[in-house]
Amino acid sequence: KDNVRKLRAQAKNDDINRRNLLQEREQVLQDGDVARAFLLKHQAETLKKSMMESDQEAARTIFEYYNPLGRRERSKVDLRGLQASEAIKYCDEALRELQDAGGNTLMVTVGRGKNVEGTGKGKVKPTLRQYAKAQGIKVEESDEGAVLVLTLPMLQSPVAYA
Repeated sequence: KDNVRKLRAQAKNDDINRRNLLQEREQVLQDGDVARAFLLKHQAETLKKSMMESDQEAARTIFEYYNPLGRRERSKVDLRGLQASEAIKYCDEALRELQDAGGNTLMVTVGRGKNVEGTGKGKVKPTLRQYAKAQGIKVEESDEGAVLVLTLPMLQSPVAYA
């Protein structure tokens, strides 16, 4: 947990610094210093890359903690602790694996929705619901809303049998 907190804190810090550099760049551009503006843009891009790497490492660590390699069932995936965009990525991968294995129902643990910002409103579940709906995937809730049951549509045979 400490490593994940450090990674998330590093990503947040990089994002704040990146935004500050971009604001400074705007001022420098208004002052006409194109060379300095170019340097600030490059520094901001470097911070964005670092931010994304820290967040990706944190997400991978969280995902592997809840879904240990070799112990995860194809029909289940646990996305607790992930940001909404990360949850979509891992859910999509799990759905592809499920479909490749011939399955059609995925149990997705999303938790109770007590996000980090402290609003008490989860972001992962509504995002996954929207994602699934856009993909034509049926969504049901179980375990008091902590688990989403995603059911892939059945493929119809293009050949009609008489």
